[in-house]
Formats: sequence, structure tokens, C-alpha cells
Amino acid sequence: MNPKDRYQKERAEAKEQRQIHIIQSAKAVFLRKGIERSTMNDIAEEANIGIATLFRYFPKKEQLARLIVIQVLNETRDVFNQISDMQGTCLDKMDQLLDYFISFMNKDSNLGVIIFEDLLNGAMHSSLDVAQIEEINVVQRSISAEFNKIIMQGERDGTVRHDIQPSELLTTVINAFGLFSSKLSLHQNIPMLEADVEPRQQLMLMKQMILHYIQPPLCHEGEI
Repeated sequence: MNPKDRYQKERAEAKEQRQIHIIQSAKAVFLRKGIERSTMNDIAEEANIGIATLFRYFPKKEQLARLIVIQVLNETRDVFNQISDMQGTCLDKMDQLLDYFISFMNKDSNLGVIIFEDLLNGAMHSSLDVAQIEEINVVQRSISAEFNKIIMQGERDGTVRHDIQPSELLTTVINAFGLFSSKLSLHQNIPMLEADVEPRQQLMLMKQMILHYIQPPLCHEGEI
């Protein structure tokens, strides 16, 4: 490799590493403050770079936010895909999905919760154009498609109750559990009651309640 090519290669690699560093710094800021309340100055300080340098890489905070949102949603899609493709019954896969939501209690997973909250309340959508919103929607639809595979298995394998439409039943419990786990993750350090139950224990208890409820009634009779 001649000196000019080597220089160009090293320059491109340095630029890529700087970009990765900025993205990691933005994730740390978003984790502390949320996307909406974070500023470009916050991100520049976290990355230990000048604000002008940051703007050369990402002219707007929304560009950074969109990139990170897509990354986190793709990670979620991959988890849903792994679970939908695993060996086991629909009930086994619901068990794994509930465990995934319980993992939101881990500090490293809180960014996904914050992004989920921002998407839910429209904070992200208000700062994106139609094409950017559609890019996010495409990934969200792919997550739904993976979950639909699990629902379809539940309609066939008999491991979930059928007196309630499986699609309605499983969608409702996953949405409810996802919201509950997100709220507990965000507020786990704020005691709600004097004799409060530890958040993870609340989620484990609710998980068992859900798994018991979605099983066919005959399974419950067999336990007596």
C-alpha cells in the first residue's frame, strides 16, 4: 500500500472510531437524561470533543437519536427473532419473552426503556420527518412479525387457552407486561409505598400469574 492510500485508510478508520465514540457518548447522555432533554452540548462534553467537531459528524441531535433508536429496535427485533425460532412451545416462548422484559431492570437495558417511553409519548416522532418515522416503523413492524409467529404457534400447539382469541390474549399480556416492566425500571429507585415489594420480585410474580392465566383451563384442573 502506497503512503497516500495508507493515509486515506488510517484517516477513514480514525473517523469511524470517532463516530462510534460519539454514538456511545450519546447513548450515555440519553440514558441519564432521556432523548428529549439531552442537548448537543451534553453529548460533546460526554465525548470530550468540541461542539464544532460534534456538528461535523452529526449536524442535528435528531440524527444521532434516530441512529440509536434504530440500533436498539434492531436489537429488540433480534431477540424476538431468536425466541420465535427457538425450539419449544408457544408457552415456552412467552416465558422467554417475559424474561426479556424483566431484563429491563438491568442498568444496561434502561436505554431501551427510555427509547420505548419516548416513542410511546411521541417525543421522538415530533422531531423526525416522514421518511425517518417510516424507517423506525419498518423495524417496529418486523418486531411485530416475529411476535406473530409465536401467536400463530399458540393457535396450533394447544399450550395457550383458546376461549380467548390467542392473538388478543398474547398481544394484551405482552403489551401490559412490557409497559409495567418499563415503568418499574424507570422508577425502581422511587418507593411507591412504605412496605413496597422489590421491583424484580413484582415482575417475577406477575410473570407467574400471566403464564398461569394464559394456559388452557384443563392444565389448571390437572394441577388440583
